[in-house]
Amino acid sequence: MSKKGSIKTTFKGVPTFAGALFGQGQCRGGGYEFARHTRSLFDGEGEDSEQLLDELSKAARDGDRAGVLRWYKTRFPGVMALVPSGAERRWFVAGVFDAVEAGITDL
Repeated sequence: MSKKGSIKTTFKGVPTFAGALFGQGQCRGGGYEFARHTRSLFDGEGEDSEQLLDELSKAARDGDRAGVLRWYKTRFPGVMALVPSGAERRWFVAGVFDAVEAGITDL
């Protein structure tokens, strides 16, 4: 079983598209695009990856803003370091919700 924050359950890098979006202040669009790619970036990173993705999916479908933000901060710390605190993080989560509602992600 993986420990919280271990290499098996944390994506250490920053995908190029994420750096470009968040570097331009596109937090809502960045959340939308990042949600669209989360499974492909995270899938197979560890034996418990499916369970962890299910946690994110449940939080997103339940409208749990804090849960979605916590999941991304824990699992993609490099990416979330690019998203400023406050309103920008709320916009990021709104983008994740938009992606789930639009059905463009398999979360």
